[in-house]
Amino acid sequence: MIWNVGIGIIMIWGFLAVLYLLGALLLGFPERTVDDVVQFLRPVDLDQAEVLLDPGANLELRWKLDADTYREIQRKRIHIYLELLWRMAHNSMILVEFGNREAARLERSSQQERRRRQAEVIAALQRAAVNVRIYSIFTIVKLAFLMAIRPMLTPSLASFRTTAELDGIQSYKTLREVSTAAFEECRRSTEKLVLNF
Repeated sequence: MIWNVGIGIIMIWGFLAVLYLLGALLLGFPERTVDDVVQFLRPVDLDQAEVLLDPGANLELRWKLDADTYREIQRKRIHIYLELLWRMAHNSMILVEFGNREAARLERSSQQERRRRQAEVIAALQRAAVNVRIYSIFTIVKLAFLMAIRPMLTPSLASFRTTAELDGIQSYKTLREVSTAAFEECRRSTEKLVLNF
């Protein structure tokens, strides 16, 4: 019985993944220029993420609260962190797409010296965005899996600060720095970038 349910869930996820890929292939992603990128980014509060991942805060909650209350609050904290992870994954996807389009544009450019500098910045942006994407997707999968197989047990979020040998907070800070450098290299204002990112 459980085996059939598991196979059914895997088949449904596979079907949904194929539908998504077909939709993305047929509809494609809109072409985003450096001026459009900021509008597609979602804000990520890294201070809140650091508080959620703080082992001291988790220990304090565990000491102060009874088991049922702790479990309820911890599940809320996990859901908040999952939302932050989805935003991180979304932003990194937007920046990878932007980096890909800029890299293609730079290949057609005729200004050698400027092109070389911009290509280095765009490559750094792509690396940082891919690292954030890897961290956020792996962490989302791990948290969702743990919550699905052990709904009554709530894992400590502190153990999810590093996934796939990537520190999530530090990776996102690096992405912010590299994105700012990319915007400055493209001679665009970073004011809106900082607010939306």
